[in-house]
Amino acid sequence: MRRKAQAAGLLVNDRAFGLNDSGAMDATRLLGFLENLPPGLNEIYCHPATRRWADHPMPVSYRSVDEYLALIDPVVTTALIRHHITLTSFPLEAAARGNGQA
Repeated sequence: MRRKAQAAGLLVNDRAFGLNDSGAMDATRLLGFLENLPPGLNEIYCHPATRRWADHPMPVSYRSVDEYLALIDPVVTTALIRHHITLTSFPLEAAARGNGQA
């Protein structure tokens, strides 16, 4: 699928992390990824939310509020700075690379 997406001119990430940790990306787990993140366009998979939404329910096991709190944790922010990790989005990265499709 990756090759097909690239052949179609779509931007794809180099790696994805956290798929096996869906709904459990707390600050400790997130820091573990950040401390070992390889160079490149990396995606860290999470579903943050400020509360549980009845009209868009996630599985009961998902801790979406904990995932949100992990993303705003000062220790996580410090790790991002220390490791020179730049936060981006696929549209921004596509524009920066001169590729109009994200």
